[in-house]
Amino acid sequence: MKKEYKKSIKRIKRNSKSGAKLKKNIINKIINKKMSFAEVLEKYPRSAEIFMKSGMHCFGCSMAAYESLEQGALMHGLNPDKLVDELNKKFAGSKAK
Repeated sequence: MKKEYKKSIKRIKRNSKSGAKLKKNIINKIINKKMSFAEVLEKYPRSAEIFMKSGMHCFGCSMAAYESLEQGALMHGLNPDKLVDELNKKFAGSKAK
């Protein structure tokens, strides 16, 4: 019985650590692929650097107000998840404009 108790305690500790890590990852996701370019640029003006570096020079066009990051990335042959990850790494922990 004592062994089972110790195993249960270890399992609870292990799960609580991974749960905290998961919660931290969710909180750090401040930008998602359904957001429009305009929305991201309004909140995080320095995101333009990442768009330019990725070859997405069209963020200044009229479609930027309506096109999602996912749509724009796919139109440029980019992986939308990687783009969003890069944006979140840059701006995680920073406050919006």
